[in-house]
Amino acid sequence: MNEEELQAKARELRSQGMGFGSIGKELGIPKSKAYKLAHDAEATPGGEAGFLDVIDRFQQVLTDYGVKDVQRVSEYVASQAADIFNSPQALRRALIDQMISPAKALSLTKMWASVEGLNIPQEMAAEAVGETGARQDRWSLIGSIPTRDLDGPYTWLQCLQLLQASQQPQGENGGVERVEAGDFLSAG
Repeated sequence: MNEEELQAKARELRSQGMGFGSIGKELGIPKSKAYKLAHDAEATPGGEAGFLDVIDRFQQVLTDYGVKDVQRVSEYVASQAADIFNSPQALRRALIDQMISPAKALSLTKMWASVEGLNIPQEMAAEAVGETGARQDRWSLIGSIPTRDLDGPYTWLQCLQLLQASQQPQGENGGVERVEAGDFLSAG
């Protein structure tokens, strides 16, 4: 493919919502070249150099915070949206997608916001308090197998509780015993 064909394909993939890292993988080119070919000049002030500087600063924040696989996390985050480094909510969600706990993702996002001079929306802090695990995905039980289901009626914890309850030993009456009122009086 020549340069013009690469650029046309990169812009087409970008218009479909694909991130720069994914475009690079698809076309077999570096992420920086994918950005150069596909980016919208208005989306990122400073052009390619500005974008790569942002990634370097973000990787430094990840390193300072102790994230183990800085390269993988930063590539994933950068591939999500052209303005992700200016959007605390999108940045936090991308970090959570990389299996970083919601609380740690919030701390990282706050650290990034302080480096970049961004404001953290109040509702984002409230959202972090409400989350207890990776993401509150929904689940269904198919037989005795928890299955991820966008419209599922249960959280992961509820699935585990239901499975545990179903494995409790049950007597002849399905685990229900008849209790007479007099039993309480004579127990004393």
